[in-house]
Amino acid sequence: MSRNHPTRVTNRRRCVLNRPRNAGFSLLELMIVLTIMVGIGAVAWPSLRRPMADSSVQQAASELRGQIADCRQTAAVQGEPRLMRFQADQPLVYSGRWTDLVAEQLSDTPPDVGDEVDRDVDAWELPVDIVVDEVQFDQQSYVAVDQSSDPSVSTDIEKSMWYLPFLPNGQTRAAVIVLRDTATNSRVAIEIEAVTGMMRTSRLSAAQPIGASQASGLPPDDGGISD
Repeated sequence: MSRNHPTRVTNRRRCVLNRPRNAGFSLLELMIVLTIMVGIGAVAWPSLRRPMADSSVQQAASELRGQIADCRQTAAVQGEPRLMRFQADQPLVYSGRWTDLVAEQLSDTPPDVGDEVDRDVDAWELPVDIVVDEVQFDQQSYVAVDQSSDPSVSTDIEKSMWYLPFLPNGQTRAAVIVLRDTATNSRVAIEIEAVTGMMRTSRLSAAQPIGASQASGLPPDDGGISD
């Protein structure tokens, strides 16, 4: 059995000791990789930004549709009309009995604790950054202001308030409720049919509208919808 020559063993040890333990990347290689990653991100971001922006307002529209369906069902179960109140650029949506919601709105002072118990008024808040943009009545789909010939178009949308009624027989008023994401200006429209109460959601352009097809600070009378 032969033994390794001492000189050869020593040379092998020196080679192992002199070999670099951690082979890293050079600064130039890191800069090249970083540049490629930035380029890919710049190309992909416009395609990813719109779906991400729409997801929040789409979720808010889905939740609001559930609130509208609940208000419509409550009117049918209790056998009395109910209202939903929307205000431009506000995240709160109110619902309640016809008389209670109007009384709460016309009251100069906030109701005390006893009144809050007696009044049937519920407040529901939209998700973060989502507000009511506008409400159009008697429309089957969203109509931009510059496409409407209605002389009642209002440009003072910041003070607009809308009441959506629900009758015990399930009927409501044809309406289009527009929600807007204040962070991305992404918008979604909820279209409501008057007779059946069926709803559908459609995506709108991100451009902010100027006004609404109808803006009224007073609730509708019974003549606005038929029994």
